[in-house]
Parts: sequence; structure tokens; C-alpha cells
Amino acid sequence: PIGYNVPSFPSLHWPLGPSREAYQNSFLYYTSDIWRFTVFWTFIMMVAFYSAAALIAVLTHYKNNSSKNNLKMLFTIFMTYVFVSASQAFISGSLIGVLISEIYKSGQFSMSTWIPFTCSLIVVMFNVVTSYSLTSVLL
Repeated sequence: PIGYNVPSFPSLHWPLGPSREAYQNSFLYYTSDIWRFTVFWTFIMMVAFYSAAALIAVLTHYKNNSSKNNLKMLFTIFMTYVFVSASQAFISGSLIGVLISEIYKSGQFSMSTWIPFTCSLIVVMFNVVTSYSLTSVLL
């Protein structure tokens, strides 16, 4: 669109009340912008979620044994969690970003900056749900 400026990240403005005008200027139109916002949000949420899980794992094992070799192992475990989360965030954020971009472009819609945020939240919730193997326990 004419006069389009890419909104700054994160640009999460509420559509009602005093921030309504800022909300009107926080829409995404191009695939590269949608992809970037989706990857950023997915990266932030996945790394935060996996870091919290890694911290719980590290604290659980640190309590029992605090030798020097154990500290190296705990640091390795934490960094493995962070690396896996960053890799998974980039791959899933890229796929979802391109997918939702093409869906919105095919309908010729503009995308609110809330959509990439919501999609990345769904990715994290999907990871939580699929981490439990309830079906095998119930059967």
C-alpha cells in the first residue's frame, strides 16, 4: 500500500480506547514482515518455555549432587534445551509465518500484529499438549 511503514516490533496495540489510532497503523501486508514477526514471537515464547523447563530440570538435579562435573552436566543440559528450542522455534515459526502470510494474501486481507503473536502462542500450547502421552496410559 502507498505510504506503508512496517510497524516496529512488537506493536501490540489494543483496538479499543486511547490506543485505537496506533492499532490502525499496526498492520502487516508483506510476507517478509509477517514471517519476521512470527519467527520473533515464536522464538521468544519457545525459548522462554523451554528455558523454564530446563531450569526446573537443572534445579531438580542440582539439589541432589553439586559436584563440579555435575555443574558442567547441568549447564550442558540447560544449553541443549535452549538450542533445541531455538531450532524448533525457527523452523515452526518460518513454516507458520509463510503459511499464514499466504492465507491472508490469497484473501487480500491485512494482518494485525496480534496474529503472529497468537500463532506462536498456539505453537507453544501445542508443544505442551503433545508432551504428555495420555493415550498410552489410558489404553
